[in-house]
Amino acid sequence: MMDGLKISIFIFIYSSLTFLYLVPNVNGKAICLNCKALKNCKVPANFVAFAKTYDQSKLVDKTADDPADAKLDVCLGPKKKISGTLTNYICSGGTDGYCHAITNATDDMFTLELYCAMCQLRCPCEGRLSLGTGTRTRETAIFVPICLAAFYILV
Repeated sequence: MMDGLKISIFIFIYSSLTFLYLVPNVNGKAICLNCKALKNCKVPANFVAFAKTYDQSKLVDKTADDPADAKLDVCLGPKKKISGTLTNYICSGGTDGYCHAITNATDDMFTLELYCAMCQLRCPCEGRLSLGTGTRTRETAIFVPICLAAFYILV
């Protein structure tokens, strides 16, 4: 009878600890991602884009007694901090003038790369060619007449 109780207690404790290990973002610590895609993406320091609207309330102003976080302060606008656990990601203009992706700490590299790609699309990078303008339009304008001329010659 006692052996069964010991085994039951052991299984309960083991499964409880395993559950805590498997739950992502238990501590809710926000991190700034090192995105290669955003390396040259300059944006205003006050730029912010939220993936989910309920994360807007988590970006708050710093108070005088808030400790400095050297890694996260560069990624956020001046005198801003994140309070609470993010539900998704935030694209933010940092004090260094570049766009940054901010999310909760996780080991899922696919998710981190996805957030970087999403911020690459959402950040209004200076010098980025928008659809329908720039070099691509000029190339298309040259390519179409060449194709028409080739078609005319072949017919």
